[in-house]
Amino acid sequence: MIEIRSQSFLYILRTASNLLPEENFIAQFLNTLGPLQTFVNGMPWPSPLLVKDMLFCYTSRMFGEISEKIRKFSITTFAWSYIALITLLTNLLTLFSVLAFGIWDPQRKIAHKVIIHFWGNMIGRANPFWRLHLEGTKQIDRKRSYVIICNHTSMADIICVYNLNLQFKWIAKESLFQVPFLGWSMTLAKYIPLERGKTGSIRKSYEKAKWWLSQNMSVLIFPEGTRSKDGSLGDFKNGAFKLAIECQKPILPVVLRGNEKVIAKGKSTISGRTETFLKVLPPVETLGLGPKDFQTLKKKIHDSYKLETASQKKNS
Repeated sequence: MIEIRSQSFLYILRTASNLLPEENFIAQFLNTLGPLQTFVNGMPWPSPLLVKDMLFCYTSRMFGEISEKIRKFSITTFAWSYIALITLLTNLLTLFSVLAFGIWDPQRKIAHKVIIHFWGNMIGRANPFWRLHLEGTKQIDRKRSYVIICNHTSMADIICVYNLNLQFKWIAKESLFQVPFLGWSMTLAKYIPLERGKTGSIRKSYEKAKWWLSQNMSVLIFPEGTRSKDGSLGDFKNGAFKLAIECQKPILPVVLRGNEKVIAKGKSTISGRTETFLKVLPPVETLGLGPKDFQTLKKKIHDSYKLETASQKKNS
């Protein structure tokens, strides 16, 4: 076929050259086509069967990628629709609990229970694509209040911590309180907003956390300050450790693994069939420690996190 096409092309050029003077550029160009025609006809062109196999592999890969994108899109659409519905219902139930029991429940423990059981458990445990493993929960003394700290890898982290069924107020960035339904439920439950980068807001959040601890209410802080992009452990900020020492409250370390696969930072897609792990480490007492001891305390707990995450990676 290639030989026929090359001969046809030469015929057209020769016909055109007969209409022009012999010195024209087409006639000169034809003289160079003899070696080119020999080269083209002598090339080792692939057989039709090989071309067919190549096209099959290419189309299979292309449609495989398309089907994978459709699968991810379907899972993400279902998951976010499910989360949106549960969030809406949670907000309505939280509002009802505040209106019905708010006078007798100034700490909003009932509102927090609603969020834990209806929002956290429904999303975390009833989700068919997400399996959560809890470990070390027997180390929690539920009669005591703690400064709970947790490594931060995903938006799904708080859902995992809710599954501990503990009473606490958590410090969250202020923008979350502006999210419809979710933010309204957080406000009703009296969680603590923090505007990053503003000293006044940081101090105000710190004072609120101190007050809640004085009321024997635990406070949850993500000491890294922001989510990790790849699940690796970042540096801890000082606030949680200064707070625990000042209030003489024990620190309850919680280690999370796998949540970065559920909802990675900067992405809205939700992975399917993901296993995540939550492990409660032994509480660290702060009784007798002074203000100058917070760096030592921070390093001690950070080292325990590094050992635990390294152990989990080795065993996974």
